[in-house]
Amino acid sequence: MQRVALSVALCAVAASCGTSPNLTPTGARSDEVIVTAQAWDRGVTVSVGETIRVPPPAAYETWTVHPSTGVVRALDSSERQRRPGADGWRFEAVQAGASEIAFVPFVGVSDDRAGAAAPSQPRFTLTVTVR
Repeated sequence: MQRVALSVALCAVAASCGTSPNLTPTGARSDEVIVTAQAWDRGVTVSVGETIRVPPPAAYETWTVHPSTGVVRALDSSERQRRPGADGWRFEAVQAGASEIAFVPFVGVSDDRAGAAAPSQPRFTLTVTVR
């Protein structure tokens, strides 16, 4: 009887690990909406209280981030916003409405281009609709 109980308990534990309500297969929390490459074109729609995770849209080390309204709130420290790493940025949807978040990487001039005009900085804009 103990073996049956142990087997049932192990099956229950294994099942709960595979379908945890808090984690997705990628390791993100289930209450996080992860911005995909397609979302940069069409925007993202979330509900109040949801967390939005925005992986960097390009391979730059240093960024400035500009949310345009109070619809979303940055959850990261100012240093993390500046240097987000591969996981990117996290925002919380705080009120219904629409907002754009601009992500601008720092583009430096390399030593071999000294004296040349500074390269233009790309600007990535994400439209967020909160319902």
